[in-house]
Order: sequence, then structure tokens, then C-alpha cells
Amino acid sequence: MHLQQLTRTGLLLLFALALPLQTMAQAKLEKLLEDRAALHQAWKASEANKSGIFGNRTKKDMQETNAWLERILQKDNLIIQELELQQQIVASEMTYEKNDYKFVMQRLERENRQLKERLAQAEDALLEQKKTTSSVWKWLTWTSLFLLALLMGNYWRMRQRVSASDAR
Repeated sequence: MHLQQLTRTGLLLLFALALPLQTMAQAKLEKLLEDRAALHQAWKASEANKSGIFGNRTKKDMQETNAWLERILQKDNLIIQELELQQQIVASEMTYEKNDYKFVMQRLERENRQLKERLAQAEDALLEQKKTTSSVWKWLTWTSLFLLALLMGNYWRMRQRVSASDAR
């Protein structure tokens, strides 16, 4: 009983901690996506930047654009890492939940097996009790019949003696 309460408390604590962790992870992912969107806007702006002669793009403009693309790639890598981390968290939560259900199922199967054994023992005991009760009633019946036959035989003998003594 104490173990069940401890297990329930532990599971509630785990879920209570997991919920803020999920919301925090989701908030972090949203922040990363917002940062990426800002980087994308900056890249678009640098793409439109043409500081060369006759409105052409210079080497510096292209290097700046490439730098923004590298930052976007780094942010994309962070987003992928965060998604993989969330996937691992979900997978581990599912594993824990599966193990919890497995533990509960094993416990219920064990209790079911014990109850079946107890039921079989109770049925055997009841059958044995019926046999014993039946044997007692058979013994009492045969004993009663024997005593009745003995009494009737004594009564018949006494009647014969009384008839024989009356005839004399």
C-alpha cells in the first residue's frame, strides 16, 4: 500500500516536472524559429544590398550575404538539435510509460494468478468438506438403520417371548 502511494506520488511529480520542461522546450524552439526568421529577413536585406558601381553587388556584399547564410545554417542546426532533443524526450517518456504499464500488467497478472490459486484451493476445500459431510451423513444413516433394526429385532424377540409365556 505504501509502495503504491510512493509510486503514484513519483509519477505525479514526474508529470509535474515534465509539463514545464515541455513548455520550456517548446518556448525555446519558438525563440529559435523567431531568431531564424529575423536572420532570414537580414539575409534578404543583405541580398538586396548593392553598394558597387552602377548598382552592382560587390565582393563585400556577397561575403556579407554568405555570413548571413552561415548564421542561418547555424540556427537551423540548433533548431534540428532542439527537435531531436524533444524527440528523445518524447521517446523516453513513452518508454517510461510503457514500463509503468508493463509493471502494472505484471502485478495484475501475478495477483490474478494468486486469486486463481486461492479459488482452486477454496474449491478443493469445499469439495473435501462436502465429501466429509456426505460421509458423516452416510455413517449416521447406516448407524441409525442398524440401531433401528436392532431395536425392531429386540422388540420382535420380546413379543415372541411374551406370546410364548402367555401361551403357557
